[in-house]
Amino acid sequence: MEETLQYKALAQRLGIPTTGTGDHHPDGPQPSHALTIKTDHSGGTDQTEQKTFDELDLTIGKDFYLLIDDGLHVPNAKLRSFAFFMTHVQQGGWIIVEDIGEAALSVWMCVSSILRDRFDCYVIKPKSAYMLCARKL
Repeated sequence: MEETLQYKALAQRLGIPTTGTGDHHPDGPQPSHALTIKTDHSGGTDQTEQKTFDELDLTIGKDFYLLIDDGLHVPNAKLRSFAFFMTHVQQGGWIIVEDIGEAALSVWMCVSSILRDRFDCYVIKPKSAYMLCARKL
């Protein structure tokens, strides 16, 4: 438990515009190798706009071990995050898309099916909403 808490404390959490340095390393799962995208829609960012991700791409590196979407709870926004994450996750790394509602579950089952040759995808329901966990092959 203590190790988990320490990991969470050390992982980067970036808003858009970014507030962190983007430090990470492509050599495996270390506490500083995670990135959570937490958009602040009220602050003028829009997860549904490509411009948001173009700007983010200029400030972070690639080859993250763990990428987590913690943004808007609508499929089009989450799909845009996932598409961006696919180019920034290292081989063997994970993409997590959380807070998937029941109504959007079929979208993520379809994504899982389409990407099965590039990602191991798991749709799970740990609490009240579903979550997609995708490991890059």
